[in-house]
Amino acid sequence: MRATAALAALCAVVAAGCRATPETPPDDLGVDMAPGDDLAGADFGGGGDLACAVGPEICGNGCDDDRNGYTDDDDPACTTQMLVTLNMGTPALWRLILEPKPHVAVLDGNPVSNNGAFAAYNAAFAPAAFVAYEGGTKLIERRPIGGGAITVRDTSPYSVRDVCIFNGELIVIDPRASGSFLHRYSADGTTELGMVSVANIATACSSDGTMLYVARHPTVGDSEIAVFGKSASGPVDTGMVIALPDAMSNAGYDRIVDLVYVKKTGLFIGLFAMSNAMADNALDGTVMAPFGLDGGVGDWIDGGVWHGVGEFIP
Repeated sequence: MRATAALAALCAVVAAGCRATPETPPDDLGVDMAPGDDLAGADFGGGGDLACAVGPEICGNGCDDDRNGYTDDDDPACTTQMLVTLNMGTPALWRLILEPKPHVAVLDGNPVSNNGAFAAYNAAFAPAAFVAYEGGTKLIERRPIGGGAITVRDTSPYSVRDVCIFNGELIVIDPRASGSFLHRYSADGTTELGMVSVANIATACSSDGTMLYVARHPTVGDSEIAVFGKSASGPVDTGMVIALPDAMSNAGYDRIVDLVYVKKTGLFIGLFAMSNAMADNALDGTVMAPFGLDGGVGDWIDGGVWHGVGEFIP
């Protein structure tokens, strides 16, 4: 299916037509990885910002116009960004910044443990990032941005998979072969508000602010995206289902490992894989690609091999 104009615009922004060569950071990313090093991204240049107008971020003027602690290309208003994690653990909680070429920056210097993890951060929801650890760990972390004690919630007896933010709630995916659940939490990361059922095995979630999109798949078969709306009692299944993009299924990629909505472009970025009968927690995103809900897919992004991608909105 032909990619949309918005997809073409994204590829025009990403260097070399979306096929940028990822910048390999030094082993320590140029920062002190000691626990508690949570100040990456903070703007201490107060003198310069005082001369800047307060308003929407203006890219390239050297000012933190929107006062969110990020300036120009370091701000997701100007560049495509998401939180990324590796399957076997990540030295820190990283932001992946795609332009002008893919590179990572530290959001929180505390390491992400060696269990598959998924992260999300939306400052309008809470001044903290949330990390869900899948499999037997069954933990959710609340990591305050800028330092502070990490709060850990043990979700036993259910497993967790992905985490996202929707309608003023933290949504945690509980994948089950007989039917999954969306667990709803308040911004403290510990108070559970209820749960909503999802057909089949859920693997990922993301929101554009209006609807919640949940990737799921049957025991045997391709991934699809179920669409949920808002209500006072949690996400409501609209009955709308979006098929895996043709370009991916035709190339043999049957699984959406994770997905994230990018507000800057109005598109999703997905991690796609060939499942080959492997469990979801054993899969990494073999292909990273932007896609629209109309089925259009942009050029694959050479931005690294990731297990999780999540929302980053400071």
